[in-house]
Amino acid sequence: MLHGQKEEEEKEEDIRFYIMYIIYDEYYYTPRMFFSATDIDGKPIDNERIKEDIQKEYLDKTLTIEPFPFFENVSMATVHPCKHANVLKSMSDSMRESGQKIESHFALLIFLKFISSVIPTVEFDMTGDLHFQWV
Repeated sequence: MLHGQKEEEEKEEDIRFYIMYIIYDEYYYTPRMFFSATDIDGKPIDNERIKEDIQKEYLDKTLTIEPFPFFENVSMATVHPCKHANVLKSMSDSMRESGQKIESHFALLIFLKFISSVIPTVEFDMTGDLHFQWV
């Protein structure tokens, strides 16, 4: 086996496919994302391996493992929504301060932009431009 082939195989082992569920959290009144993952062969990845993809500063603070409300006996990783409202408002305010008009259809894009900061290895197709002015 050539060295390059071995590296390619190792990279394939690291490929994960995420299934993401965005629901509305009725307690916190914000969107909430639950997610599970499979490897390249479609085998489920356990929650401990999913944690490898989470920004270290969010581990054990924002990321929790909780029962998924729409499937029986299934627990999934979730970004806990307790601070979502504050973060989403801050991001919206930043857009407004940079001169962008905030429109309702931006809400999902803003939420996905926030989630991508928590899970940087997951790429979303962001076809719209969102500009944040971080203070």
